[in-house]
Amino acid sequence: MSNPQFPTETPNVSIKDPKVREAVRTVVDVFGAAIFVVGAVDVAANGFDLSGVLIPAGAAYIAIRSVFGFAVDNRNTPKA
Repeated sequence: MSNPQFPTETPNVSIKDPKVREAVRTVVDVFGAAIFVVGAVDVAANGFDLSGVLIPAGAAYIAIRSVFGFAVDNRNTPKA
């Protein structure tokens, strides 16, 4: 049975609603971009050192994005 809102070409998706997938991916990637920008400012500024926060935050981002990528993005990619 085909539902036009959720096409059957990607039957193994973990998060079926594409808008939810996009929203979660956007939130995770904004978190990563913020880490990058704050890290660049931290390197350029001599007045403070945020490496104690940036290193764990970067590790958390890598872990979250990797899990999301393997669990959701890869499973949602149609097979050729």
